[in-house]
Formats: sequence, structure tokens, C-alpha cells
Amino acid sequence: MYSKARHLKKQLKIKLFNRQTGKFEIEDTYRGESLWFLYNTFPGKVFTNSVLNKHLVSKVYGSAVKSRQSKSLIKKFVEHYDINLSEVKKPLGSFRSFNDFFIRELNEDARPIDQNPYHLIAPADSRLLVFDLKTNADFPVKGYWYSMQQLVKDKNLASEYNDGWCFIYRLAPADYHRF
Repeated sequence: MYSKARHLKKQLKIKLFNRQTGKFEIEDTYRGESLWFLYNTFPGKVFTNSVLNKHLVSKVYGSAVKSRQSKSLIKKFVEHYDINLSEVKKPLGSFRSFNDFFIRELNEDARPIDQNPYHLIAPADSRLLVFDLKTNADFPVKGYWYSMQQLVKDKNLASEYNDGWCFIYRLAPADYHRF
């Protein structure tokens, strides 16, 4: 489970509940200070909405992480996020780029599927955010809050979900991103 972001000392802090340990933790947010600036200051919001959301920035960043030079980022990323390399199918030195590592293939037994029909199986390594739409009609997607009607752009369709639950699976940098 997840609680709303907490902003302390100009760093993005996200408090979440780790079901494996049974404890609340602060998520290790990649580039937390930069994210705080982008989401919480007027210049950051202007920059985010005018530059960062543009296709060109994504294309340039995508090219950079697909380059051979980006290989140097892999070791730091593994150490920073404590990536379990025993799950990875290929040896660390065999990746051609950071992106190649980021979408790495895992060993067959790395993510066993719980066979209990009464358990929810997550479709991805992620942080699960759950919203009861009866009591909280708005929910976050990529840093912006939406109502169901805003998201599906159809009033009648949105009304079918008024009494339902919204499950959002949010991938963090350390999560597995194969598909």
C-alpha cells in the first residue's frame, strides 16, 4: 500500500507499506531533489509542462540510454537499488547499454505465481495504490490527479465505476521493466 507523497527538506519522500516486512518505509526516489523541484516550484512546473513532456526530450533520453556509453550507469544503478543479480538471466557484463539492462530478462523461477485463487496476483513488480471510488473519486496517474470521467472521457462509462475500486500499479526505477 502507499500513502500520499510527503515533501520534506526539498526531497521527494514517498511513504509506503512493505507487505513482505510488515513495516512502513520511505521509498528511495530516484533523483528526489530534482523531482521535488519539478513538482513543487513554479519554475519547475513551468519547465515540466513546457519542456519535459515533449516528445523530443523522450527521444533524446531514449537514445542516450540505448548507447554503449550508458553501460557505465548499470553498476551504479545495481548498487543504488540493490538489484538482485541472481535473478538475472545474463551476466552483468553482457549488457550492451543501460536500457538493455533495464529491460533485462529474469530467470524462469524469479517470479513464481501464487496459485491461491483468493490472492490478487500483481501484473508487475510495482507499488500498489488502491482507491475506493465511493469515498475518493480522484486518483493519481503520472503525478496528476484525475477523476474517472476525466480519464475515460465518457460520463456514462465513468458512472459504472462510481462504487468500485481503482488499482494503480506504479513502477519505480528498481522494479522489473521487461514488458
